[in-house]
Amino acid sequence: GNGKWNLDDIRHVRRPLKGDDLYLPQNKWIFNILWSDPIDEDEGAAITSTFGVHASHRAGAAVEFGWDVTKTFCARNGLAMVVRSHQCKDNGHGFDVMHERQLVRVFSARDYEGHRNDSAVLSIKLEPQGTGEVLKVR
Repeated sequence: GNGKWNLDDIRHVRRPLKGDDLYLPQNKWIFNILWSDPIDEDEGAAITSTFGVHASHRAGAAVEFGWDVTKTFCARNGLAMVVRSHQCKDNGHGFDVMHERQLVRVFSARDYEGHRNDSAVLSIKLEPQGTGEVLKVR
């Protein structure tokens, strides 16, 4: 989504949410947390297409968001990175590191609906502060 919510907003969501609850106007931001997609930073793309929030071609109510949204959201919420996992990429490796290394897209279903994609899992290991890489891919 547009990233204008914070982690406390999520903590205060009344649970459980039923499927129809996501379509209520007051819950549009929750729908977008689940279904919005990051915009790939393509070297040939115009800055206006990789910056900000845009309508999604995948879902009518969802949006696509640029690196600036990820960067602002992480800074405002004291996060180093966002990990998300619902988007399959054609011929993808099962993961992408995006948005200046502040967003990781992981997809765990191989050859999803014939997209010829690999699958991936993310293993997070706590390292002593200042010892190097934040993210290692193997």
